[in-house]
Amino acid sequence: VNMNRLPISGEMYYVLSLGHFRENGIRLFYRNATQTTLRFDNSPFTHDINLDLSASTWYHIVVTRNATTNQAIIYLNGNKIFTQSFTGSVDYGTNPNLYIGYWTGAPADWPIELNGKLDDVKIYKNALTDAQVVSLYT
Repeated sequence: VNMNRLPISGEMYYVLSLGHFRENGIRLFYRNATQTTLRFDNSPFTHDINLDLSASTWYHIVVTRNATTNQAIIYLNGNKIFTQSFTGSVDYGTNPNLYIGYWTGAPADWPIELNGKLDDVKIYKNALTDAQVVSLYT
């Protein structure tokens, strides 16, 4: 991801969203100039991750969720920066929509379009290993 401008206070730029407003889903979004948030909504696992990001800089972000090991992992530029154990499962709802760079489920006054660029977005059936993430980055 490469942001043209970092969000100002109160803005949320969605990178990836699966699910609906006030329903279950996975959201990775920019909340403000120093906070990127990964959230599994309406599950026992909800956590905000703070990252120091700059505008006009490419970042390689990988998020894995392994239901077998009950681990969620976030990588930034090939480095594991966050690991969290969780219990339970995420229910995506019935026929959830997948949004990349946008989310239509928010109230009309929320700025939710990604103000930047995405490249090489991939979704895998299985969680990637550390070695696979490093290989994607290099």
